[in-house]
Amino acid sequence: MRNVVRAHHFTEEVEILSEEMSWILRFFLKEKGKVGNWPSMSAAWAEAHRAYAERQSGMYSAMRAHCARLWKDLPEYISRMNAIIDLLSLEGSMWQALPEAMR
Repeated sequence: MRNVVRAHHFTEEVEILSEEMSWILRFFLKEKGKVGNWPSMSAAWAEAHRAYAERQSGMYSAMRAHCARLWKDLPEYISRMNAIIDLLSLEGSMWQALPEAMR
């Protein structure tokens, strides 16, 4: 029975983690596009702001690519873990179906 509870807890944690990872990728993409959208400024500051915007945009783009590369195999790992969890849940159900004297 403990294995079933642990498996359920693990499933919840994986769902939360997957959503957080998706949020991070969307955040980096949004920030990359947002950096250069400032209101017009004086010519004296324009070049410095353009350089800053390009650096920030590159930084967010690199962080997003890095995270996407690290997490590319995650769906396969989650699928494998879900199969194991299904087996543990089945095992727990079978255990509960046994008469008390056989446990």
